[in-house]
Amino acid sequence: MVSVLWTLNLLVSLKARRRQQRSKDKKQNLLIGREATNFLLNESLKLRVVDPERSKQLYSDARKLAERGRFHLSKRHRILFCKTCKTPFSNQTVKVRLNSQKKQIHYRCLICKSEKRFGYSSRKIIGEK
Repeated sequence: MVSVLWTLNLLVSLKARRRQQRSKDKKQNLLIGREATNFLLNESLKLRVVDPERSKQLYSDARKLAERGRFHLSKRHRILFCKTCKTPFSNQTVKVRLNSQKKQIHYRCLICKSEKRFGYSSRKIIGEK
């Protein structure tokens, strides 16, 4: 009877340790995936004027990596690329307009003519939305 209880406790503790190890591995994989994605996006931003095609390829690779890792790209990186044609925004590929009535920034891609809108606030107060 004692040996059965001891083996059950041992099995429960082994399962708990495995579960803990899996959650550590998931967190570590998430961190590695985010680092790799940020590296790809930063390289893509460096190449956007020199080699736009390579920049597009790096951006699409970063998006695929983020989809597989199930995490979002940062807003800073999402703003700097066209979602439809994946073109990196530079002064030759985008028109930026401000709509002060609706408090929006309009990015218009000159390649595919799609438009992105992002809201902004005239004064940013910490803690308020």
